[in-house]
Amino acid sequence: MPAQPNWVKGALLTLALSLVSATAWAQPNSFGVSAGAYKSLDDEADSRADVFGIRAAHRLKRHPAFGVEAGLSWSDLTDLFPVEQDPVPGLDVQIKVQLLNAELSGQWFPKGNGLVVFAGGGMSRTETRLRLTSVGEKLEATSTSNIFTAHAGAGYEWGLGGHLFVRPEARYRYYFSDAEPGHDLGISFDASGFEAGLVLGWRR
Repeated sequence: MPAQPNWVKGALLTLALSLVSATAWAQPNSFGVSAGAYKSLDDEADSRADVFGIRAAHRLKRHPAFGVEAGLSWSDLTDLFPVEQDPVPGLDVQIKVQLLNAELSGQWFPKGNGLVVFAGGGMSRTETRLRLTSVGEKLEATSTSNIFTAHAGAGYEWGLGGHLFVRPEARYRYYFSDAEPGHDLGISFDASGFEAGLVLGWRR
């Protein structure tokens, strides 16, 4: 059985840390899955990337205007770095970039009508793979970065009947690092940017 990529191992570790952080003092009372789009503010990034995630949250009983949510999201950023076809005759260049974010957010429901404002921090793991192939010879190199992050955003929850709810949301995420992911492979990229998506959840 082939060894799992480093980013998969990192995903399992950060998922465990997120769930432990969220449940250390409170039992989650809602769970959800999310999907959306991510856009870096880096001028080198050509397009948006799909982003998918899972959530676990707790709404405080004594202070229902406040809550906490743990989230894990991942995205394939490869399309943000288009490679010129045949930059050198006979040389094939492939780049693959994976981004994983584990975050913990404090939530505020100011109106009690579904509006939610949130902010928090977390850890991001970026794995960049570069593969060069020429005349049957193959060279691979991998760069990984673990970076602290901070984020803030807002959303609005609508009940769908029963225990289900849907929440469109948007956030800005900042990466605290001067070392850009993949920098030691000659790939310059600042991951800070905007993310917008939809959360489909179940509340107990």
